[in-house]
Amino acid sequence: MLIVEVAMAFQFFPLYNIDKSVGKGGMNAADDVKLVQGLREIIFSDTRSKAKAERYSKNYQIKIGDVPKPTGVYDQNTEAWIRLFQSYTQNASQDGKLDPLRHTGGLEFDVTAGGKQLQLFMLNKTALWVGMTAYMKLGKRLNINHMAKLDGTLFFY
Repeated sequence: MLIVEVAMAFQFFPLYNIDKSVGKGGMNAADDVKLVQGLREIIFSDTRSKAKAERYSKNYQIKIGDVPKPTGVYDQNTEAWIRLFQSYTQNASQDGKLDPLRHTGGLEFDVTAGGKQLQLFMLNKTALWVGMTAYMKLGKRLNINHMAKLDGTLFFY
């Protein structure tokens, strides 16, 4: 039996998404909140991110507590950390709420610069950059199945 392997270039980018909005005035479903908290835990556990967080929280008068552990419970501290992260993207909404990425077909998502979806995309991108291993294991660690939805299905790992 002859087995031929075909080698070709491909791109695969795991992208965590939420089902409903998280934050002030959002639906705040437990799994969605837990995912957002987990992404932020990765980002702000990094010493490079802590200094920026302290600087921005003072500049924008955002009172933050400890980085929230991913509990799935939405509270004022979780809202403060969302607002802090939003302060990094000045051209996007600063409303304390993150919206789901809109799937536009195939591997395409709407992440236009002024759109609310940019913030969740940037949260993913920053967490991947800061802690690639932690990012890749996040869904399994939190026991949630949030990965990018493609054609109505979920990717699991």
